Amino acid sequence: MMVLAVCLSACAAPSVQYYQLPDSVFRQPQQKIGTHTVRLSVESGDMLRGDALIYQTSPQTVHFARQHVWAESLEQAAANVMANALNHASSEQIYVPDTFQAACPCVRVVLQRFHGSFDGTVRVEGFAQKTDKNGTITDTRSFAVSKAQQGDGYAAMVAALNEALKDAARQIMQ
Repeated sequence: MMVLAVCLSACAAPSVQYYQLPDSVFRQPQQKIGTHTVRLSVESGDMLRGDALIYQTSPQTVHFARQHVWAESLEQAAANVMANALNHASSEQIYVPDTFQAACPCVRVVLQRFHGSFDGTVRVEGFAQKTDKNGTITDTRSFAVSKAQQGDGYAAMVAALNEALKDAARQIMQ
């Protein structure tokens, strides 16, 4: 009888689904003469530090998914997506995802919002700080991207978040 109860409870437990951003694999661009390397790091705000996907259910309420989680570090995946987008747009610099180091030309991105919403959009918000090779901050820019989600569910939300990250990368480099 006990074995039957354990089997039934195991069958009823929802399975965990793992998600990754579609462009989260860094693609090393070809080195061009005259280009220099810029390291790009991404940090996340307190709300984003766990592995749960986040969905805003009302203007005041957010939901941290239990069965829908990131398959990899959100910070590393976001750095890869943003570096790929910047490399696609820039011919003067090569961006590589890296940990923030003071003695380099770097871009430090802080994600403060990264979630889907009840209104059918995703939101990516935060700021970026550029530093020179001496570690001196040379520029700080905020970014805020709201993008319509195409389709329902977490997979569509993750695809839209990926595109919103690319838009955020373009905003901070303008």
